[in-house]
This record gives sequence, structure tokens and C-alpha cells, in this order.
Amino acid sequence: MDMFRKLAGFMLINLMLLSAVCADSFNSALIRQVGDGHHAQVTQSGHNSDASILQGGEFGLAETAQGVLIGAWKVGDLFNAPKKLLDVADDIAIFTVSAGMQAGAGTGSGNDASIEISGNQSTGNLLQNGNGNVGRLVISGDNAKGTLWQLGNNNDAGLAVTSNGTKVLYTQRGNGLKTQNLGAAAPGEGWTDGNMLIVDAPHNTITVHQQ
Repeated sequence: MDMFRKLAGFMLINLMLLSAVCADSFNSALIRQVGDGHHAQVTQSGHNSDASILQGGEFGLAETAQGVLIGAWKVGDLFNAPKKLLDVADDIAIFTVSAGMQAGAGTGSGNDASIEISGNQSTGNLLQNGNGNVGRLVISGDNAKGTLWQLGNNNDAGLAVTSNGTKVLYTQRGNGLKTQNLGAAAPGEGWTDGNMLIVDAPHNTITVHQQ
């Protein structure tokens, strides 16, 4: 009887913990790192949000994937594609880079990435290919999407998507690139230097390319 009670109590505790983690959340996160000294952090407080961070990878495949990604977003903007279709474009690019990482060719080092999602049904993707890149992505709008891609070395970028239904693609291609100092702190904790592109454009699709 004592063994039965212990087992029942153990099962009840596990069910309670599972409910606390999963109830009304449905969040998912993917972090893939190839190389040395990378740092990645994902914070999700919104419901049904999706975040992915990829660091390292093969440069040639990354260039191809970035080109395809930019083209898909431009076409999507032209035809007012919904967030779900742009998610597919990102998934294809992520798969391409992941394949390069799996092959073990061309690893990066010392990249720093952070995603913070507080909006509901929102998506954040942050991809870094190269060395010494710093990327920060903050999404506080609902049904919003932010994709930040850094291709090169020692790039520094911040992107905040603050409005509902907004879709933003921000790419850096080169070395030593930095987001223009806008003189305003971002909504995420620790953003006091203003090094952040803050987008407040409800239900619009925006692409920014820096090289």
C-alpha cells in the first residue's frame, strides 16, 4: 500500500509539473550551435510562440540561403503574404544552413544571440554565420514575426518588433556592421544603448538589408 501511494503521488506531481509547463503555452524553441564560444538565450512568455537560433555553419550554403530568404520575403511583401508563408521561407533557409552545419564544414566562433518573445502567436528567428556576431531580437507584438540574419564577422544588430501583425526581415551581410543608434531603449531588459531597430508598423511587412 505504501509503495502504491508513493507511486500515485509521484505520478500526480509529474502531471502537475507537466500542466504548469504546457498549459496555454505551446511554445517551441530550436538552438543549434556549431563552433566554439557561442552564447544563446531564448525567453518566451507569449502563448504559441516559436523561436530558433542557429550559430555557425557553412558559409557558401549560408549565402545561398540568405539570398533565397531575401527573395522570398520580397515576393511575399509584393503579394501581401501572411506570416505563415514567410515562416515557410524561413524554415527552408534554416534547413539549408542546418544541413551545412551537419556536414561539419566551416564552423563559427564567439557569436552571441538572444531572443525575447512576449507577444502571442509570434515567431522569432536569429541566424548567425561567421565569428563574433552579436544579435538581439525582441518581439512584443501579437501575431508578429522577426527574422534577423547576420552573415559575416563582428556584426552587431538589434531588432524589436513592437506592433501586432508586423513582419520584419533584417539582414546584415559583411563585417563590422552595426544597427544605427536610434537613441531609444528597446522594450527588452538591458537595452539602454539604443543599438536597436524598433519597428512599430501594424500589419506591415518590412525588409532591411545592411552591407
